[in-house]
Amino acid sequence: MDRVYRGFVDSADARQEFGELFHQLATGGPQLFHCTAGKDRTGWVAALLLHIAGVDDPTIESDYLLTNALTGRSRARVEAEIVELLGAEQLAAFEPTLVADIEYLRSGYDAVEEKYGDRMAYLRDGLGLDDGTVVALRHLLRDDGPPS
Repeated sequence: MDRVYRGFVDSADARQEFGELFHQLATGGPQLFHCTAGKDRTGWVAALLLHIAGVDDPTIESDYLLTNALTGRSRARVEAEIVELLGAEQLAAFEPTLVADIEYLRSGYDAVEEKYGDRMAYLRDGLGLDDGTVVALRHLLRDDGPPS
């Protein structure tokens, strides 16, 4: 999972796709973003959007971890299927892919700091977001008046 989250920063393809997503979100209107499990790529994007909105890191991390509470029932069904199909001894191998762990998010943050210095530089230089796009996103997220 460490490689997955670092890949959000290191992979040119991932950066291009995230950049396209943020540009689309900046156009406004009702939109939906998701991924297969709804926790990794989705969690990364949500964390970055909250950062753009000015939310502090402890709140971002709390929101990210809320995924575990809200997906508990569906995760339990998947775990039961794993046990039924592969055996109980295999569950531990799949567990990291079924939960949101704060260390995953922090792995991505560490990669951002190593390669870009901070998240805003990652948004700008890594994802190709100009100041106007970031301002538009902030405005849409905060709904605090027209962008300047």
